[in-house]
Order: sequence, then structure tokens, then C-alpha cells
Amino acid sequence: MKTRSLLICLIFSFLQPAMAQKENNNWCFGHNNGLSFNTNPPHQFVSSIMAQQTSATISDAAGNILFYTNGAAVWDRNNNMMPNGHLNVPLQSTSIPSIDTVGCNASIIPDPANNNRFYIFSGPPNYYDTFVLTGLYYSVVDMTLNGGLGDIVPGYNAVLLDTNVSPSMAAAGSGQCNKWIITHQLFSNEFHSFHITPAGISPAVTSATGNQSYHAYNIYGDNIKISLDDEKLIWCESDYFMQLFDFNVNTGLIDHPILIDTSINIQSTGRSGSSVEFSADRSKVYLYNDKNQANLFNPYPYLTQLDISLPTATAIRNSKISLGLLVVTTWGNQLQIGPDDKIYALYYADSTDSVYIGIVDKPNEYGLACNVIPNAIAVDTNYANSLNNWFEWGGLSSRVPANEASFSYNVHACNLPHQLSSVIASADYVWNTGATSQSINVGQPGIYWVKAQTCPGAWRVDTFYVMYQPRIAVQDTFSCTGTASVKLDTTGYYQWSNNTTGPVFSTTQSGTYAVNANIAGCTYNDTFRVIIYPPLGTAILPADTFVCNNTMRADISSRFDLGTYLWSTGGTSQFIRVDTPGSYWLSSATQCGDYADTVHVTFCEPVIDKVTTSSGTLCNGQCLTFVQQSHNYPQIYQWTFTGGTPDTYEGPNPSAICYNVPGTYTVKLTAASVGGADTGTLQVTVLPKPVSSFTDTSIIVPYNTTLVLPPCAAAANTQWYLNDSLVCENCTDYTLDAMYYLSAYKCVISNGDCSDSCTYKITVTDIPHDAWLPTAFTPNVDGLNDYFHVIANNPNIEVFGLAVYDRWGTCIFDGLGNSKWNGTNHGIPVQLGTYFWTLQYKVAGSNMIYHKTGNVTVVR
Repeated sequence: MKTRSLLICLIFSFLQPAMAQKENNNWCFGHNNGLSFNTNPPHQFVSSIMAQQTSATISDAAGNILFYTNGAAVWDRNNNMMPNGHLNVPLQSTSIPSIDTVGCNASIIPDPANNNRFYIFSGPPNYYDTFVLTGLYYSVVDMTLNGGLGDIVPGYNAVLLDTNVSPSMAAAGSGQCNKWIITHQLFSNEFHSFHITPAGISPAVTSATGNQSYHAYNIYGDNIKISLDDEKLIWCESDYFMQLFDFNVNTGLIDHPILIDTSINIQSTGRSGSSVEFSADRSKVYLYNDKNQANLFNPYPYLTQLDISLPTATAIRNSKISLGLLVVTTWGNQLQIGPDDKIYALYYADSTDSVYIGIVDKPNEYGLACNVIPNAIAVDTNYANSLNNWFEWGGLSSRVPANEASFSYNVHACNLPHQLSSVIASADYVWNTGATSQSINVGQPGIYWVKAQTCPGAWRVDTFYVMYQPRIAVQDTFSCTGTASVKLDTTGYYQWSNNTTGPVFSTTQSGTYAVNANIAGCTYNDTFRVIIYPPLGTAILPADTFVCNNTMRADISSRFDLGTYLWSTGGTSQFIRVDTPGSYWLSSATQCGDYADTVHVTFCEPVIDKVTTSSGTLCNGQCLTFVQQSHNYPQIYQWTFTGGTPDTYEGPNPSAICYNVPGTYTVKLTAASVGGADTGTLQVTVLPKPVSSFTDTSIIVPYNTTLVLPPCAAAANTQWYLNDSLVCENCTDYTLDAMYYLSAYKCVISNGDCSDSCTYKITVTDIPHDAWLPTAFTPNVDGLNDYFHVIANNPNIEVFGLAVYDRWGTCIFDGLGNSKWNGTNHGIPVQLGTYFWTLQYKVAGSNMIYHKTGNVTVVR
């Protein structure tokens, strides 16, 4: 009954990263705002930043600020702009007086070649106003300059790196020597990944994948995020879609797009946008939709969650759940994961003219268990000026990919042994098992870690908590109340055979069901039985049954799946096959009580419609075939043939039955079934075979002598033929006037299909040779006397030719044989008057040719 199949051998889930050092412990953002994670809970401090976009802050390993930037200006740890801290990015605004007070999207990446140097990347702002920046620029900060407070390296102030880029970018490479900065092209499906190595910034690695970008640079809300372990990338474009990708931190390639949301649907005019972020274990993605005016085009609440650990895009989309509003009316800009693995949401509440940071306290948990805390931090606005509403809802500080990082994974092994691997390629590896390869195979649950070092001062530790994931086993169940339910582990993803999903399966129908389960990445199949018992006293058998079919059998089945069965026949399955009439009972002892019922079964009686034969009369020595027609499905056919060979037969239509002795016999058919029997009879007459009493006979008589010809012998039927033409049917004697010179009369005698024959050959003598033609005729086409021809009842006269002439001797008709003249000359009626004729003929039995002449008068 149970069938389970393992489809996936190993899945990593519940990534639990913990940054080894404190490079990201301070955020400078908005209008002079700051948030420090050096304490728990984090505390606010004053900065000099003016940023409406995503800013960037870098601290040292102890959590002390080094510098921060809004992408257009750079401030040192003392909150003073660096001497050359005005970055020459070509931004202009029609509404904001100074680019330093607006900024653009920013990111900071350590220089792999120099621990005192840092790259600042400045990208297009996510803003609706008129900015001309569509390029990606980089600047270099050297912390040894300006007395250790840092400054821009000459020649490296806003160097153009890429053009036609969309807003937002992401940095990757935590725990590695080399880093990545990733952007997306405008109106294209291309990602550009720039590799930052000790040799500098390499040309872009292009990945043409996923959907095309639709937004221009000045539309608010384009967002790219990299998961903490640098393995997944999310790209969200407001008004259109959100896609999930795989990111290869070794090659910079981005592939395997999964469309996980097409319903962001933010209004594309005015200040509106969206932001996304991964949970620390990269099992969840959070989407923060900005409110716009009356929220006309936003069908979802502002903060939503999707479970990207599910196995299919459809399952991920269906997992989308609303986490409610952070505040009733709000302008929001960005989600950002903090060093404490909590997700922070910055927003401006226009109903109270306040700026808040909301917190997702447990981002790894599904649904409301993630514990969204609205208004967790009231952002200080003591430093606001007339522009404060442009900044307090701006972006938070972007994440810096630190040189030292550690991550931990809960590994749910679907099967043992399985393989563990470091994400980093081409590194020096050390496992706690002593292995020094990139991958190892483990055969037992436990804790395993690997340290991968790509260069001095850059390392990544991955710790794997390996747990064996047991296979599911869904137990058979029953219900006495009409509805049965099965509940499984709520952390899994399920697809049931009734097309429902979720951990709870319910049904009101008995049957065998199947489930496809994905639990911690392991996929299993199982089947289980569900029995829904009816109320006690319910009729469990159908109504009394009348059977009339070609098998004369019926399947009598319990109306319900009861699990156990005992029939009066001894059967123990849900149904029995019945082929005899009678009463049948069923009893069933179940968890809900005992059931019993009886059904009466009757069968239809067969009916013979008719019995026919190939001939009702035959003669001895001949054979007949018989055909019956019946209905109501007889099962047995029994034939009896008195006087026949064979004298019995079983089957619907017997083969040939032969009769050798004359007489009258009865044929009997009995058609029977379990419903009864019917009988039909037929009479067969067998006659003796006729035999002629003489052979052919020759007769010579004078012309027109009357003859009476007797039959060859007595028989049931006598037929006479003249030269193969039937002249008399059922005539015993045949009387004729002998007129033909030569004739042959054949007598055929028969009893049934048996016959014999004899022939009379008659020769006539003294045949007269007179031939007579009329003296006048009336060819007026009235059907009377319209032709001129020989008139004689002597069948032996054979005319050779008849010719007609006018009074001048012109031949106007010349006919051969027994031709007739119709009174015309070449189709034109002749004149009334007298015409002359000549006739040539002979008589059968003589070679003499006779000639006659005369005249005929045409009368009209």
C-alpha cells in the first residue's frame, strides 16, 4: 500500500550566517541619521550624510566607522566631508539644490590589493525626478591620506565603469579576496558582473538571462539583492516582476531565472517603489511595496513574504503571504538585513509626519511567525530641515562584502552518505575531518566545517549541521463523521492527489490518495487509504437488481468503502460477481460499528423470436441449415432434429443437418439461461428424389398436329421448357400444336431441390408454303393496319426480301427479312394510290425459294 520514492539526495536549507567581524555594524543614512549595531538593541547616532538613495558605510573589524558615502559625497569618521570628498558624478536635479544632499545609489568594496583602500561605486538613483546619470562610476578612498581620516585618491574620482545601467546594484564576495559588483542594463536582459581583484576591476562578465528591464533610470524601485552566502540573487523591477537567480561567486555568472512574482504592480508615476531582501538563511524573500497616494494600483499589503525554498516556481508564487502594514499610510524605500540577521525597513509615515524603522525579527520563519514589529525604531528627526521629508524615508546603508566571513547551514540529508562542498573554488581548504579537498562525503549526521582561504586575510568558514531527514509515512485513516483529515509536518510543501496543497489533507470521499511531499528539500511520494463510514443503519447494498446482459452476470458491490467484508457467498472483497438468482447478504464489522444488508437478484428469461431454415422442403440425401433469432441473452441452445443427421446440436446456429429418409420431421430448439427457458419448433418435409422413367424421345408428325406430352415421372413439381424457355410451370402433361419444323421440349421434374429431366424432339412434315400480303393498308400512324408485310401464322416461312415500286418502276422500299413498309419514301409519306411489290421467301425444311408479285393500294 505504501510507496515512497526518493527524488532528491541532498538539499541545503536554513542558512544561518554570522559575519566574523564588524565591517557592517554602522549604517549612515537619510538626513544626518545613523544606526549602530555595536549594542543590542542597536542605537541611533548623528551623522553628516544627506542621502535619499541607498548609502554605504564601512567600519573596521572592531566596529569603528571608517567613512560613509551617499554616492556623490564622502564623509570621514569625524562626520566631515573628505577634502576631495565631492565625487564628480554627473547628476543634476530640477528640484534638489545640491547633488551632495541627494546622492545616488552607493556601495563600498575593500580593495583586494591594499587593506587601506576601498572602492566606492556610484550608480543611478531610484528617483522620479530628472537626473541624467545612467552610468556606473567608481572612486577610490585611501585611508592613509588626510592624516589617517582618508581621502579620494587623485585620478580616481568618479571614473566611468559602465553605461546604460539600471538603478540599484549589489556587492558579493564575502570571505574572499576578490569581490564582485553586479548591475543590470536598461531595456535589456543583461546583468554585468565586474570582478574586483588585486589587479583592479576586470571587464564585465555578461549574463543574458531572465526578463528584459522595462524601466528608465529615473523610475523608483529597481532593486538587486545578493543572499548573504552569495549564492542567490533577486531582481525586482517595480510595476512588472520579481525574479530569482543562481549566482556563481567564482565566475560571476547569473543563470537559472525563476519568475516568482508578476503582481508587484506599483503605480509608475509619482513617488512609488519597492524593495526586496533575503532572509539570513536565504529560504525567504521579503518584498516591501511602497504606498502611492490612494494606493490605487497596489493590490497587496505593503510587506509580503515568499518561501523560495519550495521546489517549483508555482509553489513559490503560491506561498506569497501578507505580513500586514508597517503603518497605515507610509512612504517606504528600502529593506536591508542587518548584522544581527534581522531585516530593517525604513519608511516615512505621512499621517504623523514621522520616520520609522520597522523590524522583521525572525526572517527565517514562515508567515506571521517571522514577527514583524512596526515602528520599532522612531528615527530621530531633530536634525531635519525643510528638506527632511526627502531624506528620512530614503535608503538604508548597503552591505559591504567583508574579507572574513562565516556561515552555518542546517543540512537535511535525504539519503546517506552525501557530499558536502565549499562554495569557494580554487582555495586552500581545511575540514574538521582533516580533509583538504573542496568536497567530502559524510556517512553520518553531525557537525562538519570547512575553512576556504583564497588569499592572506580573506577566508570563509562554512559549518554544516547534517541531519538525516526521515521519509514520510502517511497512515491509513477513517472517519465516522463524514470527513477525514490527515495532518503532516507544517514545515513541508505538499501536493495531494486531489490538487490541494498544504500540510492538512481533508476529504469526504473514501479512496486511495497520494501525496508528493518536499520536506527540507527532500522529495517523497506516498499513498494511503481513507475510509469514510456512513451512519449506522445506512443501506450498504444497492436496491434489488434485475440482470439482463450478454454475460448474464452482475457485480454486486457495497455502496461504501468499509474496509472489511463478509458475503453470504464467502467472499471478502468489496464486491461479488453473481450469476444465479437469489438473495445475497453482506456484513461488515468496522471501527464505527457493524453494518448488514441484503439484495435480491433476478434474471431475465430468454425469448426465441423465430427459427428459419434454408428450405422447408427437400429430398432424401440433402442437407439443410437452420438459423434462430432470440433476445434476452440465452446462454444455452439445444437443438433436436428427428430423422436428421446429426439428430442433436448445441449452439446458436447449427451446421448442415442431412435427411436420408423421406417423411415429415419436427425440429425443436430450446434456448435457456439462469433466468429460464423458451422453446421453438419447425416442420421439415423430406421427399423422395425423382427419377425419369425414360430418356430423350423423338417424334415426327404432320404440320399443326396436336400433341399431349406426359412428364418423365410423377413428382412434386413439373416444368416444361421450349428451347430453354419456360413455357409451363407445374404442368403435369403438356399439350401443344406441332407447327415448328424442328422443336425440343424439356420436362424437368423435382422434389424440393432434387430434380431430373427428359426431352421430346419434334419434327414437323407437310409444312404449307403459302404466303399472303394485303391488297391495301392505311399508314396513318393510328396503330391499325399501319404496315405492309407478309401475313401468315406459319412460323416456318422465312422472307428473304420485300421490295415496293411506284407506277414508274422506281423502287421506293427494299426490305430484308421480315421487314415492314410504313408507306414512306426516304421518310416522306407517299401519295395515295397503287404500288407494286415483289416477294422472295422460303419454307423451313425445304431449299426451294418462292417468288411472288402483286400490288397494294395506299389508303389514308
